[in-house]
Amino acid sequence: MGTFRGNGPSALSSPALRGLHAGSPGVILPRRGTRPGAMPALAVLVALLVWGCGSLGPPNPETGLSDLSYAPGEAPALLPVYYPYPVAGKHFARPIPEYYGWTDERMERDLARLRRCGLDGVILALGSDALSDAVLRERVRRFLHLSSAAAPPLRVVLAFRPEHGRGAGRIESGELAAWLTDLRQTGAASLYCRGPRVVVVALPGVEIRGSRHPSFLAIQARGEGGEWSWGPPDNAARLRPRGAERQVLIYAGHRGDPGAVDRRGRPLWAIPREDGEALRAELRRAFAAGALTICISSWNDFAAGDFVEPNSLDGEAAMEVLAREIARLREGGIRAAALPSPGRHSRIRVPEATHTTARRREE
Repeated sequence: MGTFRGNGPSALSSPALRGLHAGSPGVILPRRGTRPGAMPALAVLVALLVWGCGSLGPPNPETGLSDLSYAPGEAPALLPVYYPYPVAGKHFARPIPEYYGWTDERMERDLARLRRCGLDGVILALGSDALSDAVLRERVRRFLHLSSAAAPPLRVVLAFRPEHGRGAGRIESGELAAWLTDLRQTGAASLYCRGPRVVVVALPGVEIRGSRHPSFLAIQARGEGGEWSWGPPDNAARLRPRGAERQVLIYAGHRGDPGAVDRRGRPLWAIPREDGEALRAELRRAFAAGALTICISSWNDFAAGDFVEPNSLDGEAAMEVLAREIARLREGGIRAAALPSPGRHSRIRVPEATHTTARRREE
């Protein structure tokens, strides 16, 4: 069982570096008898040592790990929430490249990016009125086909969210069962199932009404009391593994109150994105907690400021962080995906760094 190893003693425990505390911060006081001209060279040497050994300090309890909380044979599944159409509201960035519909071209690009990150699947977030939309049904069917057509296959978890501005959403179990039966008859092999039943997630604000049906298993996602935890950024319970799947919810960033500003009138973020570092910290908390189902709040919610998809605000920063953290997890000896695969499971490839992160925009 591989682990992330501890980083050893602090760099400042070295006698050669304790002089950093002997006067003004960052200043090394010369000893008596020091040869003139020797101090600049010594200062450069110490600076290089501090720069090179900066990562040798103990793990930060907020963002670092000393080991992974998984037993042999356990492996977390990472699932971002994916919106086929833009979320209503003011957007804080634009996707790169921009798109205006859920076309085949976009589907193929998005699925390639998800695979490149090493993700196990995706949570497809549909509006609560999706059952009556024939065009959307065809698009869902196409997405499911493409998700299972290439290796590694991606599992698709169906989820329903309330329609913007329409209050709570209600879905009748009989209508949902008929809709799912139609999807499965068309060869939707990538649908995530528990046994013979398709897993369907009702996100906060959506209720699946009626008696239970043998064709699907409904999971209620709630801040409190649901089988899956689905709280806002300030809800600490979202990071405590819940249920048999030890599910948690993490964020790549979050704008919070759109009207919140600092003294200079700049936007205040509930979770500042920090060029992907917020996502890194959230991932590592989930790994440390031993979560088996790690839901990433959004792949492309540009209205909430919560997105991983390459964008005009911080480029590919969040996507690269996600790919590298998953690669570290796999390199630590945890390679099998927790979600069942429709075919033979392919070994996850470590992505190459693209170094195309855009400069952050001043807000």
